[in-house]
Amino acid sequence: MFQKIIQLLISSFKNEQHDFTTLSIHRSIFLLAIPMMFEMLMESLFSIVDTYFVSGLGRDAIATVGLTESMLKYGSYGNCSTACRRKKLYRCS
Repeated sequence: MFQKIIQLLISSFKNEQHDFTTLSIHRSIFLLAIPMMFEMLMESLFSIVDTYFVSGLGRDAIATVGLTESMLKYGSYGNCSTACRRKKLYRCS
């Protein structure tokens, strides 16, 4: 079981083509979710490191980094949902 999960993890990071219509729903969600979770982890790590290096400039600089990071993060989520709606990947109610 553990080895199967490790193989799925490795497979999710490889640049392989998958036909998600033929895979099980659980496997498809796992293969799609792992790179997104890794990207969010790296984005958070970047924010922490950025705040650390800017912290020497003062409180205003830290506040600016925090505001900018949150605007970029939530702006990218909004852009993704707009793109999905335009491509009609899912229906909006």
